[in-house]
Amino acid sequence: MFRTVYATFTYRTLILGDALYFTYTNIMESVMDTFTVAVDRAGSLAELCRRLSDVPGFPKVTPQIFSGWRRRNQIPDGRVWQVSFATGIPPWEIRPDLYDRPEDYLAKVSKAASKSIE
Repeated sequence: MFRTVYATFTYRTLILGDALYFTYTNIMESVMDTFTVAVDRAGSLAELCRRLSDVPGFPKVTPQIFSGWRRRNQIPDGRVWQVSFATGIPPWEIRPDLYDRPEDYLAKVSKAASKSIE
């Protein structure tokens, strides 16, 4: 009567309708880890904001702006490369929803290429 659906990634369970349970990924947890790693690598929030502001071609970042990103649990897609350049954290760890890991990307390209050859 009641059906339970669990994905391979679990954190919280949502109830959809009256009988379907769905578990979704905790992207917020990985983003929070990214924020923590970024601040730890810089030494302080102020130093991280200075490093982010020093990246050429991007607008300045104040502690208030960074805190807003942290509060929303998401670094804006236009700022991913800025954070990556300033901290050394790869973009696929900052926003896994936007950037594939290199090996995943190469696997997709290889698969697409093999289909086009056939």
